[in-house]
Amino acid sequence: MFQKNKQKRKKLKDAEALKEWNKKFSALVFGTLLRKHKTICTGYAYLLKELAYHAGLSCVIIHGYGRTAQANIGGPGIANHSWNAVQLHNKWYLCDATWSSGAVDPEKAMFVKKYNDAYFLSDPSLFVRSHYPLDTTWLLLDDKPTLQEFLNRPLTYSTIFQYKIDRLLPETFDITASKGETVSFQFTRNAERSIEKLELNIKGAQESFSFYPELQQDVNGLYRVG
Repeated sequence: MFQKNKQKRKKLKDAEALKEWNKKFSALVFGTLLRKHKTICTGYAYLLKELAYHAGLSCVIIHGYGRTAQANIGGPGIANHSWNAVQLHNKWYLCDATWSSGAVDPEKAMFVKKYNDAYFLSDPSLFVRSHYPLDTTWLLLDDKPTLQEFLNRPLTYSTIFQYKIDRLLPETFDITASKGETVSFQFTRNAERSIEKLELNIKGAQESFSFYPELQQDVNGLYRVG
């Protein structure tokens, strides 16, 4: 089902055609969910919506672009994911039950259960690092990045929520540097707890290694390593 959905969404560029496909595919997802108790992201989002309904909460399913190491790194982008927005005390929050449940091991072709609540009620400015809705209303942001800005940003993971890293520099995934040239990475955090050290992992074609570079912080709270 995942592969079928991926291939179909690749071919659909028109927003209305994509919306119609999502509607048809959702029926297939829900049927499989009920019969086999197995599902993909659309099914997770449906379950969360149903649970919210029984709890008396407003909840909607959101379709859009999810960024991983295997998907939506640059290029035109493919709408490949579904998640939710839920309303609590008259305020909307974003959440992704699929990414909170675990992940598929591509080498073993099997699901690995690993609960992670980082993607529940997440800060929209951090959530947009890995999720971009077809309807940008559900970014829940006044200052909305474009789809191309989203696709070309640095790739982040769930620990960005733990450390509340809200700004990354350079703001691009691809960085060009010459041999012997210093490359500087900078970030800011919306948290009181300080970072004592930072591990930098370098992966090359021939070898990989890790080290702890000197981490500097200026008076404005901007961390820098380079």
